[in-house]
Amino acid sequence: MIQILSTKIPTKSSKKKFVFLFLFSILALFIIFFIYTFMNYNNYKAINYSNIISKNYEIYKLYSYDDNSQIKFETDTIAGKIIIPTLNINYPFFYGINDNLLKLGPCRFLGKLPPEKSNLCIAGHNYNDSRFFSKIPKLKYNDQIIIQNMDNKNFIYRVYSNFEIDENQINLVTKNSVFYNELTLVTCNNINKKRIIIKAKNESLE
Repeated sequence: MIQILSTKIPTKSSKKKFVFLFLFSILALFIIFFIYTFMNYNNYKAINYSNIISKNYEIYKLYSYDDNSQIKFETDTIAGKIIIPTLNINYPFFYGINDNLLKLGPCRFLGKLPPEKSNLCIAGHNYNDSRFFSKIPKLKYNDQIIIQNMDNKNFIYRVYSNFEIDENQINLVTKNSVFYNELTLVTCNNINKKRIIIKAKNESLE
């Protein structure tokens, strides 16, 4: 007995469903591409502006008031420069901190500038590449970190600790004191959502 196999002819409704799914997939891909392009464009603008700030740092110093004891710092004032030779890091950093400034460079969020004794705390974004504080987890014991003020004076700190903490523990490492001179660098670990902490000390200011 011969069995005849029947082939199912697609109906109009199934064709419409296929066309709808196809068009929806194209639209979804377009939206994802647009969002990705937009985010990268904004990121590029921030990096470009950060580079402009770096290039004009010397001019900024030349025309800024150099009596730091009497100047009233605003949030977006450039307070100085942070230099880490082993990581090829060299950025001006802002005196204050907010989301927009963090996109442009490292930001001081606590502590006084050297030579005043304090726990100077500076935060920077971790983009998992070479920008800002992305590379500071590589810092080792006794590595050098230089804070350069607007008078062109360099204050050298030496790393003595590199560790991670939970977000709600940040106050444990940012405590201030007039009896010592420390530098605390903070960035994010984008994998486990913890905070990477670098502690350094300037013994010459003790």
